[in-house]
Amino acid sequence: MHPLPEGAPHWTQGYRELDLSEERAVHSALKHLGDYAELWYRLIDLYVRGLRGETRVEDEEMWQPWEARSELLGLALGNSKAAFDMALAGYYSASYGLIRHLLETWEHVAFIRLEPDTAIAWYQQEGEQSDWKFEPGDNPRRKRLRGEETLKGNLKIVERLWKEMSKGAHPTGEGLVQTMGEGAGRHVLGANFQRNMALLALDSGILANHLLLTELFHLIPQDEKWVHQLDDVVRRRVELHKIHPPH
Repeated sequence: MHPLPEGAPHWTQGYRELDLSEERAVHSALKHLGDYAELWYRLIDLYVRGLRGETRVEDEEMWQPWEARSELLGLALGNSKAAFDMALAGYYSASYGLIRHLLETWEHVAFIRLEPDTAIAWYQQEGEQSDWKFEPGDNPRRKRLRGEETLKGNLKIVERLWKEMSKGAHPTGEGLVQTMGEGAGRHVLGANFQRNMALLALDSGILANHLLLTELFHLIPQDEKWVHQLDDVVRRRVELHKIHPPH
């Protein structure tokens, strides 16, 4: 995935071997789960187009909350691509960790939308770094989201996916599956296609991206074509569940 220049030193051999393992994993992922991968490609395209949309903030006091949400969504875009790349390449622990980042970002962006005065906590004040940080569990932010009728359903999805992603993102028994090869006691070095783990990563990433794009829609108005294409991704995901159930 990252070719080295000609004449690279001998100590890049290990890196080359891992590169080849990634190529094999990507090939297998696209062969067996290409339909799911297509949806993530489409979501990234919508994401990029959406962030490039024009908007005006009429109320000067709302500029900082708008900027904070925009910057958080922009940060998540890069992590979305990285999570997708890792899911395809067979590095599921890395992908799961990045998907958790997307889920956290949704919480923060949605919370700022409801409580714009909290946006200031994201920026340095008088030389002191903000202590605003993500706190898993039943923290005040989640309580506020849970109390919003239009968001409590999405929060349930986030909490469920957070638990699923935590199983593989940390050094756990589930995470060790990534190293298992064919045959007892055989371990794979580098990337390794595991269908169930790849499917969980792809499906969870699609859901996380959809949540972020709904917040993007609240931030920057989108045209009917954009909305229709996003709805089509959601519809297609439901269809795929009948073919490739994620669990």
